Amino acid sequence: MVKTKNLIIYALIGGVLSGIMSSLPLIKCCNIFCCFWVILGGALSAFLLSKKEKIELKDGAVVGALSGVIGGVIATVVSIIFDLIGQTFLGAWGLGSGGLSGMPGMGFLGTLGIVIVFAITLVIYILLGIIFGAAGGIIAVKLLEKKASEPPKPVEKKVEEKKEEKIVSATIQNADVNAAPKTGEPKLSEYKA
Repeated sequence: MVKTKNLIIYALIGGVLSGIMSSLPLIKCCNIFCCFWVILGGALSAFLLSKKEKIELKDGAVVGALSGVIGGVIATVVSIIFDLIGQTFLGAWGLGSGGLSGMPGMGFLGTLGIVIVFAITLVIYILLGIIFGAAGGIIAVKLLEKKASEPPKPVEKKVEEKKEEKIVSATIQNADVNAAPKTGEPKLSEYKA
């Protein structure tokens, strides 16, 4: 059983990563590829948790989904802040009317419009965060299981075999040097330089 403390800590790390990356201008475009940052946040959470303790598939899904929820909340807040800042600057430069009230259909709603947009965005981000964060956690656990089940590469064995070959060849060469030739000539080791 995974400790709740570790689960929350690593879900926070993955959630903060996915939330910030999912809401930064231009960088958030990577989410076009099946919520890339959300999947990456869930996978990171599961990976970090697996380094602390042994996890199963369900643990990866839970930490990934929790990471997605945290990321969804952060992404919503940061996205709306960036949108408001962007609209305000556009309004100040005369390129827009400023704020969310400059968006089509929002002028008559005022503050209620901002709350509605915030609520809808939050629900969508959280739902996508749960789905894709859990998928990222599952993918990470499966990759870690696959890596753990592979037999270790016999690197050391090859080194040992090469050492044995060198020893055997050196022994054979020494034996040939010290062996007396068949023709009655003196051994090579008897020659003085």
